[in-house]
Amino acid sequence: MKKANIIFMGTPEIAVPTLEKLNQKYKISAVVTMPDKPQGRGKKIIPSPVKIKAIELGLNILQPEDLKDNNFIKKIEDLNPDIIVVFAFRYLPKEVYTIAKFTFNIHTSLLPQYRGAAPINWAIINAETLTGMTSFLLNEKIDNGDIILQKRIVIPYNATAGDLTNIMMTEAPDFAIETCEALISNNYELTSQSDVFEFPAPKLFKENLEIRWTEHAISVVSFINGCSPVPCAWTTWDGKTIQILRAKIPTSIEIIECDNDVIKLKNPGDFCIIDKKLFVSCAVGIAEIIEIKLENKKALSIKDFLNGYRGEKCGKFMMK
Repeated sequence: MKKANIIFMGTPEIAVPTLEKLNQKYKISAVVTMPDKPQGRGKKIIPSPVKIKAIELGLNILQPEDLKDNNFIKKIEDLNPDIIVVFAFRYLPKEVYTIAKFTFNIHTSLLPQYRGAAPINWAIINAETLTGMTSFLLNEKIDNGDIILQKRIVIPYNATAGDLTNIMMTEAPDFAIETCEALISNNYELTSQSDVFEFPAPKLFKENLEIRWTEHAISVVSFINGCSPVPCAWTTWDGKTIQILRAKIPTSIEIIECDNDVIKLKNPGDFCIIDKKLFVSCAVGIAEIIEIKLENKKALSIKDFLNGYRGEKCGKFMMK
């Protein structure tokens, strides 16, 4: 039987295992990814993770600056794909997604919930316990096409966005294969998305990621974990910006074991270092910091950080 002709479109690390798995089962006639861009302080030109994997697999690579460029569209048409698989890529114009019989996107939420650029982050920020993946046919509206398949994924307790991303990376390859097989065999039923949804998932920006200790501890911890490892929540300590990568709600026993020092946590932002642990007062409840990163320093567990800390035992994280 002739292998299905697939074009894969993606850029970041999360899409790499899916490309690899699709390549094992189908004919990948092209991989479309973002143009190489300068990164880091040295502005070194670095290819995307998907491009690196495509090179390793010996696949044809296309990196258009403009997805509406006629030369690019002609190349896709000439490849005559059966299916275009899109995972963590850009918005595709109609001129591109209509070339194949089927063009579907893998979105890391249970649509129509969490439409947008950061569904994994926002699921954690909103303290969800369940999320998932959706494959849907592309149309002119972003993340709005008819649903092909969905897969539910339980969010582990205290998971960060990075933890959940790793889970998605593991689950997505088989999900992509399952979707392709459903389309190839004509064994699927499309489900229209509702225009009503409760939680959007817009892109997160550093200027909006200051930790609000004036909120409930559950909200604070969820916000910290949902922004980790990128773009990363931050606060101000001794006049310097610090990033907090992981936090949790301490148990009642953990708090009781901290003796009378906990009574110093009176107002939002108050912190105390007790037995190599860092606790911060919120509007309601206490957050425990698990991982931290100072400016121009590497991320450290709170235990490793406190081993070298010589500052005040109790103080306050400031808020703008």
